[in-house]
Amino acid sequence: MIQAGFRRPEDKLFSILLVLFFLIFGIIGIANHEMWRDELQAWMIARDSYSLTDLVRNLRYESHPGLWHLLLYFCTKLSRNPSTIQWLHLAISSLSVLMIARHSPFSKLQKILISFGYFIFYEYSIISRNYSIAVLLIFLLCILYSQRSRNLLVNFIILGLLANTNIYGWIISIAFIITYFLEFISKGIKAESYLDTRKIVFFLSGLGFYIFAATSSLMLMLPPPDRGRGGEFIAHLELERMLRTILIIWKGYIPIPKQSLHFWSTNFFLVNRPSLTDPNTVIATTIVFLILLSTAVFLFNKSRNAFSIYTLGTFLILVFSYTKFQGYLRHHGNLFILFLACVWIALVETKKPDRFSQKPPKIVLRLANFSFMLLLSTHLLSSAWSYYVDLFNPFTMSQETAEYLKNQLNSDFSDSLIAGYRNSQTSTLSGLLDTQIYYPQNEDYASFVVWNKKNLRVMEDLDIIGNVLNECSEVDKNCILVLSYKLDSTLLQLCENGDNAYIKHLKSFEGSISREEFYIYELSHCKLDS
Repeated sequence: MIQAGFRRPEDKLFSILLVLFFLIFGIIGIANHEMWRDELQAWMIARDSYSLTDLVRNLRYESHPGLWHLLLYFCTKLSRNPSTIQWLHLAISSLSVLMIARHSPFSKLQKILISFGYFIFYEYSIISRNYSIAVLLIFLLCILYSQRSRNLLVNFIILGLLANTNIYGWIISIAFIITYFLEFISKGIKAESYLDTRKIVFFLSGLGFYIFAATSSLMLMLPPPDRGRGGEFIAHLELERMLRTILIIWKGYIPIPKQSLHFWSTNFFLVNRPSLTDPNTVIATTIVFLILLSTAVFLFNKSRNAFSIYTLGTFLILVFSYTKFQGYLRHHGNLFILFLACVWIALVETKKPDRFSQKPPKIVLRLANFSFMLLLSTHLLSSAWSYYVDLFNPFTMSQETAEYLKNQLNSDFSDSLIAGYRNSQTSTLSGLLDTQIYYPQNEDYASFVVWNKKNLRVMEDLDIIGNVLNECSEVDKNCILVLSYKLDSTLLQLCENGDNAYIKHLKSFEGSISREEFYIYELSHCKLDS
């Protein structure tokens, strides 16, 4: 049953054990998880920012607010070891699980399923990104919900922080703030005594803080004109794009991956190009509408505020997904987090052991409970499979590549130049080696990627080789080229073809979950016979 968790002596023990097991499995997971480029990109931006002003400047091309990077900035002042990001991230996700265990209205079994579900445990815990801190803040709002009228200012501060986590946190904060604003006005109209001076001051102060925080976040997320990636704004109707947008809900609610090494961000049921002629698309779309309808009816019956937050948040996320960015599974998971939060709020607000209305027949109640448990069980199975594959397979080959370079070259890399192409993948090596590498796209040394058009331009292999060789000649260093793809074998015979370059393949690193793979070559000028 979807029911309230009662406070008994054994509840404290249950909470301790749940968080403890989450930590144990989390530590094992992150110890065997190799960080990929998006994880290390945030770390490098924080590490290589010399001041808070510099940090803001370095975030211009990220399309992300700065709360997560701010936390990492202070971490880098304590340690330059990139694994610090994983321990910080695990601490944040463990706090979310503690909130679920101690304060959520779900049953013990449901708390276990939620805590070890795909998003809470794997995607937003083992993989270190800015989504986990948004989950923590959303759950904190759920805990404070029953006392929101007495903690208006605190709620607005949390909403302002939520707006600075990522674009989806920003959208969800909008859904909360609109709902709270309408509730405050509605109560004031119904009972004038509700709007005393103290509440009005707190409300306006909190609203002012939120507007400032959300506006600052939005300004930081707006990309500069020369940003090199990010889709165009779509305002016209496209059937295929509309179907893909609707099916984002399916992916977020039912994240069962394909059973393969490259499981990440896949879905076992859906094809890449959805169509109304595809039976799987029709089935999934129908189920999505049933999920939305049943959830909306349940929330509307239990809590008008939860219904408002859910419908507004879901609608705004879908509008953003359609008009701007379709996203990947890690983005779609925000829909499920919103769903959990709204169910949490609805159950708290009804204050009854049986959270479903007594009006529907028992078979409807049983079906609803069965569906909820089935949904949570699906997430647990998806999490277990993802965790298992990540445990025994490299998520990315960046760590093995970095270790190889450390062993082959001097630890300070004083005698060698390391060049990387494409920089969007090879930048991970800068994060792990704690050194800048040479990027032929912008003909300069850097660590993190600046996502402008110049840095992301496509280069021909011969241009890359010539560019890197020229730089090596100028600095008089050995030349190591790391590519994110394998060179054509014909290029390894350039000297014989009269070109002034000798290329030796040193090592290949293949077979990662994320397909982030690397190929290492040694470059030198041909030695001409006398």
